[in-house]
Order: sequence, then structure tokens, then C-alpha cells
Amino acid sequence: MQAPKPEFKILYNSKNITADVSENLIDLRYDDKVSGEADELEIILEDKDGKWQNQWYPQKGDYLTVTIGIAGKVLECGDFQIDEIEFVGPDDRITIKALSTGFYGRMRTKKGYAHENKTLSEIIRGIAAKMNFKVVGNIENVRIGRSTQNRESDLQFLHRLASQYGYNFTIKNKTLVFIKQKELEARLSSLTVDKSELSEYGFKDKTSEIFKGTEIKFHNPNANKVVSSIRSGSFLGQDKSYVDQLDTLEIREKVENAEQANIKAEAYIHRKVSLQQTGNITGPGNVLLISGNNIDLTGMGVFSGIWHILNSTHSVNAEGYSTSVEMKRINVTSSASKTIAKKPTLKQNYKVK
Repeated sequence: MQAPKPEFKILYNSKNITADVSENLIDLRYDDKVSGEADELEIILEDKDGKWQNQWYPQKGDYLTVTIGIAGKVLECGDFQIDEIEFVGPDDRITIKALSTGFYGRMRTKKGYAHENKTLSEIIRGIAAKMNFKVVGNIENVRIGRSTQNRESDLQFLHRLASQYGYNFTIKNKTLVFIKQKELEARLSSLTVDKSELSEYGFKDKTSEIFKGTEIKFHNPNANKVVSSIRSGSFLGQDKSYVDQLDTLEIREKVENAEQANIKAEAYIHRKVSLQQTGNITGPGNVLLISGNNIDLTGMGVFSGIWHILNSTHSVNAEGYSTSVEMKRINVTSSASKTIAKKPTLKQNYKVK
């Protein structure tokens, strides 16, 4: 059964240029990132007649809005600003590269600033207000006496805070999105993907840089006492004898109180342990294969199970629509496993009546 033909729509400064792009399109690629990085858009055009290198030449900083659709389902890729234009020959190709709008401009300006006696939520919302951005997500009201940006951009600083306190952070259309990483990974699977449906796949199962637990310890000079926390990791079907051989990750980082220490220690060990098994797959394009979603992988032997999408690349060209995914293995509850069986497969998504 042949998959339906993909469709796409491109707006340039709110003007629909889909038909113009379609005449010359070599490849349309959307890179969807899970945390702290800009989503990227790349459009490669054939330009033997010289239109794109002359009167249609795009301008840096202009806006692109892109959607990809297939089988009645649509992927809203979002808004982007043109960051780089490349012209190569002798086949005369124009490549337009763009970044998601929230990662462009002042968010990348390095600065020095001290945030004093604020909650984590207040720091994040304060930065968002200065940029006229919205904030989405339940952010903890953990009190922070002082947190300093030392020649960091707002983007780098927010990513550091998110990493320290266990959040997934991204920017979508001038909205700062903060979701607890564990909450994101606990969501039900969006799709079942079988080995037979894939054109490429690869997996890694490692012990290097994997720790059985983490210990964070810091001497707070203001209180004249040591603040510490120890947290253990969760392992994928490993014997206790194996886990006992692993080291404990010791972290030397500023923590002001037990609440901060516990949250940071938990975030560090989860981030490390959750990368025990990683993988990549490539198959037919699917709008559900986006960063932050979970998939149920079948037919892969010991690598079958629930995987969390870290990054995905959606490509539309003359050969059709394909999606490549980078992912990590996660644990799921028995209740989630029961529900997963009802989720659509790639083939079901492409069913033609």
C-alpha cells in the first residue's frame, strides 16, 4: 500500500509562497529539538533560472511559518527567522536556514546580572516579561537566594536553570515552555512503531557515564553548615550486583538549603541514568514523531519497549516524506503499558480508504 503524498505550506512574512517554493524544492527539512536548543528549518531550492538569487532572494531576519501535512494530520512546525542563506554551484542551489523565533535576537545576547531572593518561577517569569514572552508550565516556587548570570545569554541561563532543576525547556513561538522531565517521560505513548516499518535503526546500551546515585554537597557560608543530598538511580532490568559496582556521582555545586539540594540531586541522577540506552530510527514521515512524545517500539527484541523522543527530523522531498528520530529508553508503569496497545501504528496512520 502506497503512503499518501505529503503536503506543506510556507508563509514568508505572512505571504503564502508554497506554490513558488514547490516549483524548485529539493528538500524541506524541519529539526525539532527537545530541550534548550532552537528548532531549525532548512529549505534547499534548485535555482537554474536565477529567480532565488535575484528578485526572490530572501532577507536575513525575515519570517517563515511552516506546516507539514499527511493523511489529514498536520504538524505545525512554527515560526522561524532566516538566519543564513547559502548559494552553491555549478548546479545553482539556494539553501535557506532559519531558527525558531524565540531563539533569535536578544535572547542570545550575553550579559551579567544577579537574581536575588526570588523563586525559580519568579526568575523565569521576570526574564520572559522583559522579552514580552509568555510562560507555560508548572514551575516550582523553590526559593533561590542568589543566582548569577556571568556573561551568559538569557537563553543559556534559562537552559542552565532548567537542567539544574530537572525541567525540559524550549521556546515555541515566543512562549517559554517548562515541563518537568519526569512528567514529560511519564506521558502515554503516542504511537506504536514496528521494526518492519523502518528503513534504518540503531541502538546503544552503555555503562560509561552511568552512576548508581548522586551526592551533592555544599558548605553554605551564610548558615555555616554543610547542605547535602543523596539520590539513587532507577535501572533498566539490571541485577543488584551490577548496580553495586557503579560509582556515585559527586557534585560540587552551590545549594542554599535542603530543598534545592534534593531537587538538584534528583535532576542530575535522572539525567545520567536515563541515557543508559539510546537509539535512532528512520521511517515513513509521521507528524506524531516529535520531540517530547513517547513511542512503543516493537519487533526489536530486548530493545522493544517505550522510548522518549529527544530530537526528530522531518524531511519532504521528491522521494516523499520521512522522519528520523533520536531517542532514549524509559521505564513505564503497567497501567501505561495497557493503554499503549490501543495507540495507532505507522501503517494505521497511512491507511487509505
